[in-house]
Amino acid sequence: MTITITLSWFHRRIGPTIYYEYPESSLQPDELTRIPDLMDMRFEEGFFNHGFENLYLFNYFFEISSSWARGQKEMLLISVCFSNPISTQIQHEILVHCIDFANKLKKTKNLFKAFYEDGPPSGEFLVNVNDNEAIKSFDKDLKMWLRDLYWKIVSFSREKSEEEIIADLLSQKSVYAIIKFLSNGPVPKEDLEKWFSQKYPDLQLDDILTKLESEKFIFQNEIGYDTFVLLVKETTVQRSPPDCIITLIQDKLELSDLTTEFLDRVRNFFEEYTPSTEDSIELLKLVANPEIYNVLLQLRSGPLPKNQILSMIDSEPVKNLMETLKILNEKKIIDEFEYKGESLILLIDDIQFSTSFPSYLSKLTAKKPHPTIAKSFKTTRSTEKDPGKRELKGSELGILSEDVFNKLKNMSKQKGVKKEEENDG
Repeated sequence: MTITITLSWFHRRIGPTIYYEYPESSLQPDELTRIPDLMDMRFEEGFFNHGFENLYLFNYFFEISSSWARGQKEMLLISVCFSNPISTQIQHEILVHCIDFANKLKKTKNLFKAFYEDGPPSGEFLVNVNDNEAIKSFDKDLKMWLRDLYWKIVSFSREKSEEEIIADLLSQKSVYAIIKFLSNGPVPKEDLEKWFSQKYPDLQLDDILTKLESEKFIFQNEIGYDTFVLLVKETTVQRSPPDCIITLIQDKLELSDLTTEFLDRVRNFFEEYTPSTEDSIELLKLVANPEIYNVLLQLRSGPLPKNQILSMIDSEPVKNLMETLKILNEKKIIDEFEYKGESLILLIDDIQFSTSFPSYLSKLTAKKPHPTIAKSFKTTRSTEKDPGKRELKGSELGILSEDVFNKLKNMSKQKGVKKEEENDG
């Protein structure tokens, strides 16, 4: 799903027109022409939605005071454009943020000057020598606020990526501990419950197991007298050189001096880097943080000016920018250097997720060839509301031999016999 935000303005000579679009050049020319015309549909402040073919628009019309406009008012329209339908809850969130944005503009004295890029209107209104500088300053501020609004909307409306979902899950200590507990082999659920209740008495095990099962990390099976919990997928989180280096080398020959500097910094980092469990946990926490992840996403496309990253942060841009960059710098994810008089931020190493077959299953699988986990195991999220319990079939997953299945049955039978003996006694 793609998201674009536009601010339309009623130009005193040519009528409704787009003042600013972000991300830039993301809409078709005919769409940029049709969106401002929606201003004719409103005569009072308010929220309304509209659609063009495969474009879903959520709009907020309002006015701000102006000394240079006819009627002393500038008419404005915020349009948030989606490539897919969105929920009522997200629409409500957009409305709240648009109202906040409109109120901010209304309270900023002389902000109307931002719309007069061609200079103050002459003849009709009193202007002074400082107006041209004011126009540039307000124009810069308004566009920065629009980019900030865009990233706020992105943060709560876009679907989380697979790596965000996994990071959010595995960054929880209880989840990480369960996976480690299961990594040595199948465990009767009864034993898992006893261990978990002692370690995390305030948490519900079934809630966590449901999440892990929906993300295909575990498999629950009723075999004989017991329900077994099996770990069927392990995820490794590690650092890797950013892909954008290849793009710079192949497509940006004019930036060869920048590329050389970039490569040197990446090489120096990986020559000294040693993977560790502690580092993996820290990387999970970074990806699980939406604000940090938004910056990480943008830096994957290549080095960015520090000032441009300012527009990607949620609230209190400067404070949050410095805090976010400080964290990424301390974790040695990014580096900063001066290039042609501009401060650039580089992604020195990216955070990469990879899934693998649990080692205990590798040792227990039959020697004869079986389908590999990469081919037989789907990483997409389940659409089932309640996966429930079902009989484990080795052929279904392509990962368990008949020998493993029989061992689980024997474990359950032995436990059942023991229980019967205790009852008889």
